[in-house]
Amino acid sequence: MGDRIVVLHQGFVRQIGTPKEVYDDPADTFVATFLGSPPMNLLESDDVVVGFRPEHFLPADRLREGSRIPLRFRVTYLEFLGAERILYGSLAGSRFEEKEVLSRLPAAVSEAFQVGSVYDFGVAHESLRFFDRQSEKRTQPKAIAWQ
Repeated sequence: MGDRIVVLHQGFVRQIGTPKEVYDDPADTFVATFLGSPPMNLLESDDVVVGFRPEHFLPADRLREGSRIPLRFRVTYLEFLGAERILYGSLAGSRFEEKEVLSRLPAAVSEAFQVGSVYDFGVAHESLRFFDRQSEKRTQPKAIAWQ
């Protein structure tokens, strides 16, 4: 049994690495959405696409202040899966309000979320992944206008 994987798409190698490397640091937007269920949240800005995994999009009180991007999350649907919950919604009051984003929370997070309500959520800076909008390949972090 091997310890590395190859991600192929339309006959081209997109990335080679350990499953953890490929999941944590996808080479492009295809790999970012191909691995993981639910897939990585991707938000298109002017010249960059910013991504973050649903399990990294958490209630603000679960993230250290000063190390996170604060975001307002409007919940539109809840999915209970026993050991975890998946919250579907949008980034309220942001330029990405029309784009659906997901949060995957362990059952240990006891907050009672309500459909239609808006909550303080966030993503740790180190959990953000940046992709070039044209090539869709990973790029260096860039400033994003969230509003």
